[in-house]
Amino acid sequence: MPRKIQSSFPRTVNAATSVGLRLLERRASLRTVLSTIKASWPCYRQSRRGAATLAFMLLSGAVLGSTDALADTIIFHDLTDTLSVEQIGSSDNLIISCTTTTIERCTVTVTRAGVTAQGAPGDSFIAEDASLQFASDRFVATPFSPNINSFSLLFDSLADESQMSCTAAFGSPCNTFETGRVQSLGQLTWAIGGADTIQFQSDVDATAVPEPSTALLLATVCPMLLGVAWRRRERAVLGAIGVQGAHT
Repeated sequence: MPRKIQSSFPRTVNAATSVGLRLLERRASLRTVLSTIKASWPCYRQSRRGAATLAFMLLSGAVLGSTDALADTIIFHDLTDTLSVEQIGSSDNLIISCTTTTIERCTVTVTRAGVTAQGAPGDSFIAEDASLQFASDRFVATPFSPNINSFSLLFDSLADESQMSCTAAFGSPCNTFETGRVQSLGQLTWAIGGADTIQFQSDVDATAVPEPSTALLLATVCPMLLGVAWRRRERAVLGAIGVQGAHT
């Protein structure tokens, strides 16, 4: 018959188990494992080795779960005459350099200590509007060599008056366009931990595309003005005919 755990032993194991349970409950992806371990608890608690094994399993799962949660959001802001970069989170180390010459440019080196960089999003060639006619911005992300635990990010912004196509400016057609809101550029994936999210927000050229409210107003008012002008012309013609008839 298995011996019961001595009263002096469970304190450390129970404390570790409690911490592990609380951390695991925050990880939805580990709920199945958690429920299985909970169901098996009456069997584990019958022996000193079983209780220690369970505590180790819970703490290991909690550590792995918290590691998977590591992720940052990196945002390129192009709302003024100067580009800026914002980091939300602290999982990665960022080295940021922004310059303004003929174009505005920010280069960012993203490093996660001891973790290999894996996948980067495809290049984005961003147009001023949905017509994809004129280039506005470019984003390129690549694993940084020789440091395999880093990514190199490049964000270029052209002047609003440049009026160049993406092919002329960047050597490739535009594949997306700016809306004025925060938009996604993709994710950086790592061998360990969560994927970083890359975003940007650009100001929209007011002359590129009329706002929906402005377009609706023009569509409504222009026919009305045209109708008024036509009626006035018709009355003037009829009046002239009437006057001419009176003289004859």
